[in-house]
Amino acid sequence: MNNRTLALFCLACAVPGVAFSEEPLAYVPGNSVTLYGSIDAGITYMSNSQGSPRTFMDSGVFRASRFGFKGREDLGGGLSAIFTLENGFFPQNGNAAAGGGIFGRQSYVGLAGATLGTVTMGRQYDFMGSGLYQYASADTGGVYAFHHGDYDHVGGNERTNNSVKYVSPIWGGFHFGAMYGFTDLTAAPSDPAQRVVSAGAYYDRGFFSAMATFANLYDVVINPGTDLGVSSIFGLPATGKITAQKITLAALGASYIVGPVKIRGEITDVKMYYNGRAASMPTYDSSLTYYFNAGASLSGGVQRTTLGGAAWTQYSATYTYALSKRTTVYAMANFQRASGTARNAIMPTLTPSSTKTEFVPRIGMTHFF
Repeated sequence: MNNRTLALFCLACAVPGVAFSEEPLAYVPGNSVTLYGSIDAGITYMSNSQGSPRTFMDSGVFRASRFGFKGREDLGGGLSAIFTLENGFFPQNGNAAAGGGIFGRQSYVGLAGATLGTVTMGRQYDFMGSGLYQYASADTGGVYAFHHGDYDHVGGNERTNNSVKYVSPIWGGFHFGAMYGFTDLTAAPSDPAQRVVSAGAYYDRGFFSAMATFANLYDVVINPGTDLGVSSIFGLPATGKITAQKITLAALGASYIVGPVKIRGEITDVKMYYNGRAASMPTYDSSLTYYFNAGASLSGGVQRTTLGGAAWTQYSATYTYALSKRTTVYAMANFQRASGTARNAIMPTLTPSSTKTEFVPRIGMTHFF
């Protein structure tokens, strides 16, 4: 097997999806219902968990632990009815994840046309969360390498309820999409709470791919002190939860495969608005993966996020070994250093460090079904 073919094989085994992969991109004849999922479990060590070292079992780090059902009914004339029902879970105790809902990760139904594209309705990812992950160092560094606080949604932890989403067919490697999330019925008709507007465009040709996306979110509850490790934001003390009237997300990512090496980079920006004040939190992210001959890979990444005078720089390294097309074992490490006015280091899903540094190594395995 030559290096280029091996690289593509390893990518197919290690990455559960690509841009807009949650949506069927083209009409496929026939009827089907598929059960699918992945299970990720391992042991994590934290050098500082609120002041003390800690070793514990964690799950869904390299790839999400999830299960779901996908269905398709051929309606004839190049049209299919489709659905996806998906939830997350914690294999260490069997509890449900994603807010505890029966299908908290995704639940939507729609129509897929051979020439017109796909329209779906329900609980779905915005376009920040449905493809940018493949260009981020988190693709190999795991959940702990999500961009700071996952405020830019690249980690895919945020879904949009009551949403309508359109994804175009693929034309010469290019496709695009748009989404609108309606307000909840509990909100007043004039209240923009929970409303989401998002769009994205994706190009994939040969060994190069790129994606540009944005999303506008309205009346979003955030907790910058706890989520980001800052003492102040918007010129005010960060002492608890606040409601940002608007958050604008934008991103550009790209990747290129050269022989056994995949190079990727991404820039995102989170602009938050609160009572006439604004704050911007850009992230610059780059990573490289080398694929060996035995189904193994070695990756390294670095990202830097700034918010006013605060900054966080994070380094990640991961070694993976594919025991089969469905089973991978891995060892990874993430290190973060906070600087400037940042109060402390903090990685997504983990308790904050009491200092400006955090070191988190981990060993684990992932199985796809």
